Amino acid sequence: MGSSKHGWCLLTGSGAKFCAISNPPSIILRDTIVVADMHLGFSVIGLSASRRAIRKILIGEADAILLPLVEITPRPRRIVLLGDVKECLGYPRAVFRDQLAYFFRKLAEHFERIIIVRGNHDGRIAELLDHFLIDAVVTDMLLIRDGNVLCLHGHMRPTKDYFDRASVILSGHIHPIDADGRKVFVLANFAVGSEERHHKKLVILPTSNPKLSGTVIGDRSHVSRVVGRLIPIEYRDSYSLLRISLLRTNSQYCLDY
Repeated sequence: MGSSKHGWCLLTGSGAKFCAISNPPSIILRDTIVVADMHLGFSVIGLSASRRAIRKILIGEADAILLPLVEITPRPRRIVLLGDVKECLGYPRAVFRDQLAYFFRKLAEHFERIIIVRGNHDGRIAELLDHFLIDAVVTDMLLIRDGNVLCLHGHMRPTKDYFDRASVILSGHIHPIDADGRKVFVLANFAVGSEERHHKKLVILPTSNPKLSGTVIGDRSHVSRVVGRLIPIEYRDSYSLLRISLLRTNSQYCLDY
């Protein structure tokens, strides 16, 4: 398997090829690109400035995520936003609504389908999209590639039905970085079940917002606790972490996973 032009590639056990790109940090699977934790609006939190200045900063923040996405060639047909699209927890003020409208209208120009997997910051996101007249799917978890890949934000456990069907899980939420403060993808292999063991693969994406950092991923026990929050309650006492890797977003990798 050769290295990817944009980043690194991996193969799931079922032969599905993933390519990860560094700008913005995201995963491409066939005709789908998955991006996590945009937190649109974060760049002006605590800033005291005129409405005009704030609007300019917010559009710049949106463009910093949008422009690399739309320059990807060949461009995927579908985009999955893996939660925390916006920074505001509830219904945003007008200047933030303008930023979100700008962001989604640009996305709609370049992608045939937009899917949002809701995060803990995405209150009333479906209402906003209706207001913007954006045709998008909003859900709490998503199965893609014939149910083999489960997409969820990471702040809530998946249902057992969805979890059992998937062999690969894509998640966000924790904004992983390494000890040097560099954004990383977390790759983990783990097993669940007390009698019949089911092996799963997990990829945790870093935030796609250049202004945001994240949580330092510590030792193996830290990752094990994160995995424990991403499995159904039925398996909470019967899972084990088998292997972990931290992949920097500014490096190139080619590996079987």
